[in-house]
Amino acid sequence: MPANLNDPSRWKADIARSVDFYNDWFLNSAPVAFREARESTSVAVEAGLEATADLRELTPQALQSQPGIVATLRMCTARRWPSSASSGSRASRLR
Repeated sequence: MPANLNDPSRWKADIARSVDFYNDWFLNSAPVAFREARESTSVAVEAGLEATADLRELTPQALQSQPGIVATLRMCTARRWPSSASSGSRASRLR
């Protein structure tokens, strides 16, 4: 049987310990993970920009030599959808 399933009076303390545990893990692990991801992403973006002459020469050859640039290109062209409060469906906005 799971711990404290039948003892709701202990749930609050368990939740507090769980949140503290997560916060401690996050504060100790996230900065390192973020830094490592940022460094590797920066290298990939820089290589892609060099291969495409700062996006001025998007050729099939450039894309074949640096296929990782496709992720960067997606971010360069990403657009935020209007809020759901706006009129019209997404399909109508794509036309």
